[in-house]
Amino acid sequence: MSETTTLRPGYEKPENKSFPQDWKVSQLYEACTFHQGGKLGITKSAGYVASGVPAYSAAGQDGYVGQVEFSNTDGVVLSAIGANCGRCFFASGNWTTLANVQAIIPSPSQLDAKYLYYRVNRESYWPRSGSAQPFIKPSDVRNCWVAHPPIDQQKIIASILDTLNTQIQKTEALIAKLEKVKEGLLHDLLTRGIDENGQLRPSPEQAPELYKESPLGLIPREWEVVSFLDAVDFPSGQVSPLIEPYASLPLVAPDHIEAGTSRLIRVETAREQGAISGKYIVRPGDVVYSKIRPYLKKAWLAEIDSICSADMYPLSPKLLTSAILLRIVMSENFSTYANAASMRTGIPKINREELAGYTFALPTMQEQVRMENIFQEIERRAEKERETLCKLVSEKNGLMDDLLTGRVRVTPLLGQAQQATSA
Repeated sequence: MSETTTLRPGYEKPENKSFPQDWKVSQLYEACTFHQGGKLGITKSAGYVASGVPAYSAAGQDGYVGQVEFSNTDGVVLSAIGANCGRCFFASGNWTTLANVQAIIPSPSQLDAKYLYYRVNRESYWPRSGSAQPFIKPSDVRNCWVAHPPIDQQKIIASILDTLNTQIQKTEALIAKLEKVKEGLLHDLLTRGIDENGQLRPSPEQAPELYKESPLGLIPREWEVVSFLDAVDFPSGQVSPLIEPYASLPLVAPDHIEAGTSRLIRVETAREQGAISGKYIVRPGDVVYSKIRPYLKKAWLAEIDSICSADMYPLSPKLLTSAILLRIVMSENFSTYANAASMRTGIPKINREELAGYTFALPTMQEQVRMENIFQEIERRAEKERETLCKLVSEKNGLMDDLLTGRVRVTPLLGQAQQATSA
């Protein structure tokens, strides 16, 4: 077997000599049957019910219907047209298809359905036709190639990849849970705050003596209601990013920031970007906030000198810590206000005068620090899980290449599997 074996597109015939001797190279029509989706005439709008038989559209299993098309069957559902063209989904048991998909049912004696799913659910596997609306021809599906070991080895490979997939899904679920916890905590902290013991202050119902009346309702007694523009400074001047020293500084625009995370996903200097839209100098500790309506929940806490585009406000905190200012502009309450304000004028952005109308309850500086410490702990946990997720995905991708080409053999595991079955 060649050490340079790689997973090639399905429309390219692999060389037999590239694989272990007990592997076969087949076209899908030799080992599968094919079914055009949507033969039962079911649509999402008219056919989906609250529970029942899993239904597969071009977006995957996204609903339930009352009719069974495939009974006690394992197969691969291929999204054959549109934005998801080429994506595959594993279907098992009783299920039904809608239009714009193709169901591929492998012969159980030749191809394990889960093994086939892992092999064909790759961006590069399927040949596509069309341009504006890509699609995959049924004839091209039938003629694609797949290399496969004996069926018992296929099942082990699928089981190994399933185990990794489960770990990935659990990690993704934990990250999503932490993000929800963070969102709920942000609301509680910005309305109730943290006491001197580092605990969330009891609610007004639990301890009314800790609160006072305000234009915003009940707020902690130590807090004050302030205007947004009382709490921050705006830049007083513009810069020309085409001249030094500004040309060497990073230029930050809304599409450089990952939505909802305040992380930069692209960093380029003003010179590299042409810097046509760069306007304001940003200092460490400033919060850069998008003023454009589609990006209103994008913000970044500057760590270095930089420039922000004309589509962003650099906000310098006065009565707030930088971190809490970032939390406020990323909050659901602020985002709701900014969206509504940006729609009043018909111009898809929020201006300075509209920002002046936003008021909020201002915690003491000491309490802001305590609040941020709690946030940082949750974010450290979330970041750790994101790092774990990246490692798992990388491990899965590498292992898939190894297992699905035979570079790494699973034959040593066959004896263990047989012993487990007999036991």
